[in-house]
Amino acid sequence: MENLKNETGNIKAIEEQLKAGRRLTVISVLHSVGTLELRYYIAKLRKTMPIADQWQSKNGKRFKEYYLAK
Repeated sequence: MENLKNETGNIKAIEEQLKAGRRLTVISVLHSVGTLELRYYIAKLRKTMPIADQWQSKNGKRFKEYYLAK
């Protein structure tokens, strides 16, 4: 039951950030929500929201940013 509460809370927090226009990365969500499972939650949210992604590079490392498509 506790895991379900955490999952629901994490989804809501990520959804709110996307609706606010933020671009999310795994690291940004780790700091703001406290989970490394952004890709899992994005897969769930894509069923109801038009989420786009884009590869980024910084300091020689590649990562994806997720955001709401216009």
